[in-house]
Amino acid sequence: MIERYCTEAMTSLWSREAKYARWLEVEVAICAEYAEAGIIPREDYEAIKAAGSFELARCDELEKETRHDLMAFVRNVSERVSAHAGREPSPSRWIHMGVTSYDVIDTALGMMMRDSCTVLIESAERLIGAINDLDHQHGHHPCIGKSPP
Repeated sequence: MIERYCTEAMTSLWSREAKYARWLEVEVAICAEYAEAGIIPREDYEAIKAAGSFELARCDELEKETRHDLMAFVRNVSERVSAHAGREPSPSRWIHMGVTSYDVIDTALGMMMRDSCTVLIESAERLIGAINDLDHQHGHHPCIGKSPP
């Protein structure tokens, strides 16, 4: 996005940190469904949910090795879950299991687009309200080029 045209609401949805937060939300949701289905232990899911986090600087370091932004992210989340869990096998082994990178990326992108539409709709509703207020305040004033109702 072009910075000068960004609103705070849109920037908060489309920043790199927000994108990674959505990726994490998707990865944790996948693990939640696996736990619900009995595919992974509930305690491993709880550990992932509790410790699942990322650090952008570490993701950048890992991306230099992996040359893949999502895999760097997954490795960073896995490191943090493993460090928090302090046991073997680490609950992190379930992160990203059975999904492709685009399962995560596209799902997160869809969430970001949905939330962006909500922001746009709310902005449009505020604009319509402001126009209606101005019409109520000044709609009866004659002006050049205005046709009578």
